[in-house]
Amino acid sequence: MASDYRIASGLTRAERSRSLFPKPKPSNPAARLGLRYERKVGKELDAHTRRGNFIKTEHNPWFTFYDEFGHGNCSPDFLLFLENGVVVVEVKLTWVEVALAKLAELYCPVVSVALGMPSRPLVICHNLSKGAPVATLSLREAIAQPNKPLLWPSNGHILW
Repeated sequence: MASDYRIASGLTRAERSRSLFPKPKPSNPAARLGLRYERKVGKELDAHTRRGNFIKTEHNPWFTFYDEFGHGNCSPDFLLFLENGVVVVEVKLTWVEVALAKLAELYCPVVSVALGMPSRPLVICHNLSKGAPVATLSLREAIAQPNKPLLWPSNGHILW
């Protein structure tokens, strides 16, 4: 599968930026379901923040970065702030390997440099596809094991 993102190669600088594009409008029924799932995930993450599991949650923050190819912009789905760093979240209806690669090659390095703190990846997905890594069912376990997705089929709450 071809990547749908630009790798941050030789990252020299990154900073927060303002939103560059309007909120996405779903282009088809699958996109509409994906955005609906992302909103549900956001409500669950906000609930975990209110319970004290995170310091703060941010949805779609924007960053500008500079690397060997010039400058670029990116916006991860969510940031979850912890005492010792930040968790960068990508939300997918169905697991795709490129989600973890995008976190490792773009979002996590950019967020770490921009915020001056360590970051770790987390993919939250509704469904697992063939060949997906073994998923965790609790947020705490998924954060502790960064290469395992969190499976949340959106029935009930995301477990801590």
